[in-house]
Amino acid sequence: MNIGIYSQKLINTFSTFLQSTKNTDDSKLKECKKKYIFLEDHIFNKDKNNILLDNYDGWNHTEPTDYYNTGTLRIVEYYPNIDLYKIKANWNINQVILTN
Repeated sequence: MNIGIYSQKLINTFSTFLQSTKNTDDSKLKECKKKYIFLEDHIFNKDKNNILLDNYDGWNHTEPTDYYNTGTLRIVEYYPNIDLYKIKANWNINQVILTN
């Protein structure tokens, strides 16, 4: 999982890819998530100009907890360099959680 800022030029470059993965039917949301979850970093990995600012090693997170009281266990990661908290349901690559 990468966090980034993308220029309009880069978004335009990947327009075909973005349009092909766009979900236009809410009834197929879970199907879409399952199909495209492993393409999450596609643009980042294909952009020859990307810059890694911090090599986050995953140490700064909570134990799995039902953060939103929905029955889905999540971890909360904190990125101190940008003061950002990310609440993640799909934190284990071997397990895709799509229930909530």
